[in-house]
Amino acid sequence: MTQSAATMVHQASRIPTGSSSLNKMLQGGLLRGHVLELSGPPGSPKERLSISIASAFVNAGEEILFVDCQNMTSSSVLINTLRKSLKGRSDIQRYVHYVWMHSLPELLFFVHQLPKLLASHSKISLLVINSVSFPFQNPGVAISQRNGQLDKLKQGLSKASASSNLTIVTTSQLATKALNADGTSGTFDSGARGVMLPQLGPGYLPNGKSYRILVAPDSPTSGILKLLSSPKHSLGNVPTIVEPYSTTEIGVI
Repeated sequence: MTQSAATMVHQASRIPTGSSSLNKMLQGGLLRGHVLELSGPPGSPKERLSISIASAFVNAGEEILFVDCQNMTSSSVLINTLRKSLKGRSDIQRYVHYVWMHSLPELLFFVHQLPKLLASHSKISLLVINSVSFPFQNPGVAISQRNGQLDKLKQGLSKASASSNLTIVTTSQLATKALNADGTSGTFDSGARGVMLPQLGPGYLPNGKSYRILVAPDSPTSGILKLLSSPKHSLGNVPTIVEPYSTTEIGVI
């Protein structure tokens, strides 16, 4: 008896991302139940990569939940992009749930309620949070308060991935961070150098199951993917793993 493509993908521990360069970074694809953060400057194809992953789930007959936090990807753009990727599929919308929220209270309430939502929508296998860093852009918030907010986000994502084996993809902007030579945080006065890193840091990501990848363009149609950290390697202790990418009309390869 042969299995359908949808059944085989659902049972697979790694899900191909639709991008050969990203698949290489992830040793074959994104592990089910794990978290992937894609960070990059404006104009980088991090959103296109997240939609490519969503396309793989939809193609396998699995539902996705796409949350936009900055009006970067509208529901119509998402659906149209998926249609281009999945030519011949006329039922795409039945697999896509779309939500937009632009305030931090909305986002934190959403992730707090996420396990209940997944219990009532058991076919959702992928959560994409687009521009997750945007609701946190409030310079007046104290560090202790910010850390508490990040921890609430982490708790919600951890519970959702653990209870439902939910796969999670986030996209994030970059910020300049001061790092010492050993990779620890420093100050420019102490001789640390400025490095562009994901804006939120790792504090919101579930422990032991998160990948962080930098999407760094060097032209409008090409660039590199760089592994920042993984379940096996923390920031500052990761070996140099870089893959070139290029963009085409149909996606990122």
